[in-house]
Amino acid sequence: MLTNEGKSPYAIFKIMERPINTILNELRRGSVDQLKQGKLVKIYYADAEQARYDKNHKNCGRKYGLMECSVFISYVEEQMLNGDRSVDKEPDKTDVFWVTVLIK
Repeated sequence: MLTNEGKSPYAIFKIMERPINTILNELRRGSVDQLKQGKLVKIYYADAEQARYDKNHKNCGRKYGLMECSVFISYVEEQMLNGDRSVDKEPDKTDVFWVTVLIK
């Protein structure tokens, strides 16, 4: 690691040919406080930054729509299985059930 070799962020920026701000952000986010010889020092660990990234992005992304409208889905299933409903027949536009299904 370049930081363990005593390289400054500017030297790392020159070697890696990346923006200096990117280097500084990575060093800030991946630094961990450690106690060495009775003094608190910050040491960079790439694994610490990766673990933080994985934790923060674990629940990212689209939520499943089925979870959001599970009551409605259950109602439609109930009507299909036990009621006088069918996906094959032409819906009656005045029927409240089908108007609700078509709107959703």
